Amino acid sequence: MLEAPPNNQPAVTTNFDSTNPAPEDFKTISTDCKICNKSIECQVPIKKREHYPFSFVFYHGRPVHAIIIYIDANYAVRGSEIIKEIGGQVRGPSGVLAKKCVVAGDWGVGKTSLIQRIAYDQFQDSYDPSITIGIQECEFALSEDLSMKIQFWEVTGQHSSANIQLRKKSFAGADLALVLCDVTRQSTFDYLNELVDDINTFAGRQCAIFAIANKIDQADARQVSPEGVLEYQRKLNVPFFEVSLKERLNLDDSLARWLCELQKKDVGGSCST
Repeated sequence: MLEAPPNNQPAVTTNFDSTNPAPEDFKTISTDCKICNKSIECQVPIKKREHYPFSFVFYHGRPVHAIIIYIDANYAVRGSEIIKEIGGQVRGPSGVLAKKCVVAGDWGVGKTSLIQRIAYDQFQDSYDPSITIGIQECEFALSEDLSMKIQFWEVTGQHSSANIQLRKKSFAGADLALVLCDVTRQSTFDYLNELVDDINTFAGRQCAIFAIANKIDQADARQVSPEGVLEYQRKLNVPFFEVSLKERLNLDDSLARWLCELQKKDVGGSCST
């Protein structure tokens, strides 16, 4: 079950720093512009971990146009899009995008841990099985004028006929589905096929699905190798991310990809693989 953070600690919001960083607090990154048809370089501010992933607007070229670039914690470009020019002025999308994300998987794979990491940057070693739907809302700043509110719905991992009705209710209207598995238990991978089928049935084909292979920090206990993960990715036709929620390995990279995929549905653009 999801629990409130201690001492009423607020959820982490990936907003921009209001300070002006010094020149040494910038990093050079490269990306491609489809308008210029060439590679461009720009300076991006170095931010604290809780601000990742983030995006920024880069103006360049003649005539001047703009590109939104999405950056993950390793300063890799996870996606970009061209901002439309309206009435002679370059304007990016603005407002708040509301999205629903379901988090599903077998028992003990880390569903609650994933949401706790995203919302509060916390991890608990103790396992407390969820028996009902838990909902947590998080807001992410995608640019200075655009943010995204995501409701994360944690779905119980128990197998039962009654759980089918629970899935039908919780999966309906989902924009994103994160299906978790545990690299130390191959049975959790075999369970994904059933989940993906249910998501496609109850949420529809427009729901983006990503698989999260958790617990890669337990290398000696792995039952599914990296090559095995790629094989499941091929069979299910779903992108996989290998992570350690305990150590927070690769989480920021995958989060940047999910946010880019969700925004792409509203304002266009593309996400890198």
